[in-house]
Amino acid sequence: QAPIAIAMFDKEMKYLAVSSKWLSDNKLGDQSVIGKSHYEIFPEISEEWKRIHRECLSGATRSCNEDKFVRENGAVQWLKWEVKPWYYERGIIGGIIMYTEDLTEHKLVAEKLNISLNAFQRNFENAGIGMAIVSPEGKWLNVNDKICQMLGYDKAALTFQDITHPEDLALDLSFLEEIIAGKRQTYQIEKRYIHKQGYEVSAILAVSVVKDAKDTILYFISQLIDITAVKHAKNQVSKLLKTTQKQNERLKNFAHIVSHNLRSHSSGMNMLLELLEFEHPHLFKMEIITLLKKGGINLSETIEHLTEIVNINLNETSEIERIELSEILSKTIESISPIASKEGV
Repeated sequence: QAPIAIAMFDKEMKYLAVSSKWLSDNKLGDQSVIGKSHYEIFPEISEEWKRIHRECLSGATRSCNEDKFVRENGAVQWLKWEVKPWYYERGIIGGIIMYTEDLTEHKLVAEKLNISLNAFQRNFENAGIGMAIVSPEGKWLNVNDKICQMLGYDKAALTFQDITHPEDLALDLSFLEEIIAGKRQTYQIEKRYIHKQGYEVSAILAVSVVKDAKDTILYFISQLIDITAVKHAKNQVSKLLKTTQKQNERLKNFAHIVSHNLRSHSSGMNMLLELLEFEHPHLFKMEIITLLKKGGINLSETIEHLTEIVNINLNETSEIERIELSEILSKTIESISPIASKEGV
């Protein structure tokens, strides 16, 4: 009932006794091995192992903390083992005792962990974004090349407090305190850093916490995405929009001034024509004077229409009015009739 695998052999390497753990570790089930040769049970045993057995039967003790053993079916088993002789009362070697501990499961877990750590390290070092491992005190334990390029610092010891923009530090620390207090596991903010050369670097910061089995914080993983170019472009667009808005306001004022002045001049001209007709009605029997009067009226209507178009484009009205297109065409024909007569069409 020993908690480890133990087997006792005579000088011919035949089994004298085994523990239950030996049978289970070596996948022997309920097979009876007493009196059988160890080499019969495990024909895949190498010459190296046979040499170890001979040395121990001669009085030596051999051990190994981690050894690879390939079974007959190709399965790999990792063992910690020790082999030593056992003696009769007279000091004569009667055989050997072998102790083994199966490390296969631990080895597989360690290999998977090693693969995972290597994958994380490669991703960490070659990530397209900045990554850093930060201690609970805020010291950068490790940073990738992207952060060095982004902020201009080498991988020397720094704290994020040292290079955070003073106006953004309080918000970052408040979220960090919430993680330490257990109120949250991650947070993401937009913040500014100070480049080694003194200018600002804008970034999206995402922070997550790594804890041990006792829920003690080991470190933080910070990820930084540089958005300085995006912020600059956004500011440029904002400035452009403000400039455009100002230009639109000036154009709006210009349109109002032009429409007002045109309306004033048109009204003045129509008023003069009305006075002329009142004082000299016989003149209006002339075709040219009649056309001049109609032209003045059409000009006034055109100015009103232009004013409406300006107002619609400036979103000053949303009313829709039904019009008779035939009337517009008739007035247009009248206004260009002198040109038509001159051209003979």
